Amino acid sequence: MKALLFTLLFVAFFTPLTLFAQDAGQPPMTTPPAQAPITTPPDTSFSIENPLKFDTVDQLITAIMGIVIQIMIPVITVMIIYTGFLFVTARGDVAKITTAKQAFLYVIIGAAIMLGAFVIKTAITGTVEQLKGQGLLPIINYFYA
Repeated sequence: MKALLFTLLFVAFFTPLTLFAQDAGQPPMTTPPAQAPITTPPDTSFSIENPLKFDTVDQLITAIMGIVIQIMIPVITVMIIYTGFLFVTARGDVAKITTAKQAFLYVIIGAAIMLGAFVIKTAITGTVEQLKGQGLLPIINYFYA
């Protein structure tokens, strides 16, 4: 144990000395360098190619939501079947029926939120497109009229 502690302390204290060591640098120049011919600077502009097949954020969100809906519809179906199974296995027990009702309510609320998100996205997209066509003038008129 002492050897391990000694090794760790040795590494902790002496590693910075080697990390912060400085290079000796270049030797001083005795003759000035030859003048290089003046050329035009190279073109430094660049562009990032879009790796996605979507041109707008709206198209990307629509595609993502489409995938989520395709995944969630079978999940919701299975959960509704499961809540039906809970109702059948309750056999009149009030506590189990309450649990089954609560599970069914949660499944329906989750489905409504999932489908409601698509409706909200469509409404926001329509509003943004409408404002994009008119510019900021309606907003400015609303606040300063």
